[in-house]
Amino acid sequence: MNLEFLKSNRFWAGVVGSLSAVLIAPDFTTNPWFVSLGKFLGLLASVFIGIRTVDRLGEKIGKK
Repeated sequence: MNLEFLKSNRFWAGVVGSLSAVLIAPDFTTNPWFVSLGKFLGLLASVFIGIRTVDRLGEKIGKK
């Protein structure tokens, strides 16, 4: 079983993004602090994944 993906920063950013979805869910809590934290973590994870994906694309295009 290949578990190399566990070393990926983008994988862990995805885990944080998923956690943020749980914090935002109305069934989880109505505490506005948790909702704000969830939105912040989701935005941060999305930005990280987006920037890293564009960087990898640039690296692959640059090698050709």
